Amino acid sequence: MKRLLTLVVAILLAALGSSFEQGAANSAVPGAPGVIDLSTPTVKGGQVTLGPSLLRASEVRGPLDLSNGVALSAAGGGTFTSSIVRSPLPFSHVGIRFSGNVPPGSSVSWEVRGSVDGVSWTDWYPVDEDDDLPTSVDGQMTTRVFGLNRPDGRLSQFAQARATLNSSPSGARPSISSVTLAFIDPTPGPATAQAVQASRTSALGISPLAVSKPPVISRTAWGSPDGQGSPAWPPEYKTVTDMIIHHTVTSNTAIDWAAEVRAIWYYHAVTKGWGDIGYNFLIDPNGYIYEGRAGGDDVIGGHALQYNPGSMGVALLGTYSSVYPTGAAQNSLVNILSWKANQRGIDPMTLNSWFVDKYLPTIMGHRDAIYTSCPGDDAYSIIPQVRTAVRDRVGAQQVSAQILSTTFEPTVLYGGNLLKVTSVVRNNGNTTIHTQGPAPGFVYNEGEDFRKYAVESYGRFRVGVDLNGRSQSVDHPYRWGLGKDLAPGDSATVVGYIRLNSQSTTNYWAGLVDEAVGWVGDNLGSATVRVLPPDTTPPTVTVSMPASTLKTWVVIDWTATDSQSGVAPGFDVDYSSDQVNWVPWLRGASGPSALFANGVPEGKYYFRVTARDNVGNPGQGLGQVQLGKDPSGLTTIRMPLVFKNAQGGW
Repeated sequence: MKRLLTLVVAILLAALGSSFEQGAANSAVPGAPGVIDLSTPTVKGGQVTLGPSLLRASEVRGPLDLSNGVALSAAGGGTFTSSIVRSPLPFSHVGIRFSGNVPPGSSVSWEVRGSVDGVSWTDWYPVDEDDDLPTSVDGQMTTRVFGLNRPDGRLSQFAQARATLNSSPSGARPSISSVTLAFIDPTPGPATAQAVQASRTSALGISPLAVSKPPVISRTAWGSPDGQGSPAWPPEYKTVTDMIIHHTVTSNTAIDWAAEVRAIWYYHAVTKGWGDIGYNFLIDPNGYIYEGRAGGDDVIGGHALQYNPGSMGVALLGTYSSVYPTGAAQNSLVNILSWKANQRGIDPMTLNSWFVDKYLPTIMGHRDAIYTSCPGDDAYSIIPQVRTAVRDRVGAQQVSAQILSTTFEPTVLYGGNLLKVTSVVRNNGNTTIHTQGPAPGFVYNEGEDFRKYAVESYGRFRVGVDLNGRSQSVDHPYRWGLGKDLAPGDSATVVGYIRLNSQSTTNYWAGLVDEAVGWVGDNLGSATVRVLPPDTTPPTVTVSMPASTLKTWVVIDWTATDSQSGVAPGFDVDYSSDQVNWVPWLRGASGPSALFANGVPEGKYYFRVTARDNVGNPGQGLGQVQLGKDPSGLTTIRMPLVFKNAQGGW
């Protein structure tokens, strides 16, 4: 879906890329051959591609063949350094896209450096492969974007790329056919302080016990060129069940973190052609949280390949392979994960929950899902502490709910009938409580339990019913959801049913469970329920009418009684002239009378009224009448409209 949605961007990049072969490296004029300017109002960008002819000007070490791109000519390793490339615009960030062949077991690793004047250079910086989604929409392999972040804050104008190619243990050799340097200048957009002010947020403005959504700097506030929307990658949604922690493998010493976010947005949305930033949230070392992917709650991002749907990707801005995230960043990470865990009832301590195609922790590092070093060794090492902190944060909430009343009715019933359970639940706490199925109104058969329909979901509230001498191995086998999540102070009436068959006298009671956490209340509304042997006796039906009449019409009356399960609503009435061929007349009539006026004068008619009791046993009553020839008085009979409309056998 996403590749189709960003097809326009991909076609643009591919089409322009086809003209990149000549003169790109030394051109300083945007729009010259091989140079693209793809700027937006809040972040500028451009790119320069080096094809085979320009790669032949590279400096090489080791057995490299430059006759058609860059390729190892023998097993082992070699390094090439590109010629100096002049960017079409001053830049602070650079990323690499390249085409070629990297056989399994072989590798291509990249470094970049920048210069203001082409003479004095920064250090060489390694740029890792982008393993969130390694390829752009046109199939090129990509690195992550890297911020050079010169100490003096000046933007670079020149760049060089260096690649080290290594063959696989079996001797398979990688090759490169073209290299594109993507240059980004995110400085036109708002600075971090402006973004914070625009969102009126604070990295420290959240209670250590809160699990409401922490303050987040909106896309508009940090300067997303698309604002709150994402026209090139419209949102799709799936409820979050897992949370994945990343690091962006960018500088840890950036001057402006909002600009870092814009640079990543540009690299994902424009350079790679996705149409938007892939992470759902990003956190800077000061603890500020930035809104990532457009679309709001539960929107599907682009950060972990097939594990994107149903996951929330949170990226720590910076590189955490050999340094720990700051305390402020860790606190904000716990805040955003706690909010989502509480909102979706996610158990943060679960380490083996089935997700997509394997068992994974509900809070995981990127490397748990796919083969990658992300989120860096030091960030990965603190994830157990993060899980514990999220558990403690969610568990510290004042979750307080109670069952206000419970009734069981009827307390005497015949086998095969329904026992109705009604409970009123109120949220007395300060945080919303969540629920799960089965929904109110669900009917259990005697001996069933909730695990057949909806197993426990951590932190979800349900009404449960238990009984003495139950056959099920689980307590409170009959459980119903609340029908809706309850905000503080809200109430819900939960009605459920159990179809009882076995003759017994049993004590039933209700409780309120916080699934996988504990019982909030129990032994409530206790009632003794007596189940009698199944009712097999049909109701008694009596049909009344005169034996004969001078009229051509007659009023039929009937009554039905049932001393066991009671008479169910609705009667069926048929008539016949010979007691053999019966004509259906009324169906589901509420009774107890009907006007019959569609017989022939002086005809003899028989009537059969069928009633059913509440377990379905049918009973019938019969009557007969001899009609006369006088039609007078028919229009003055006062009968309910439903019966008058039945005159013609409708």
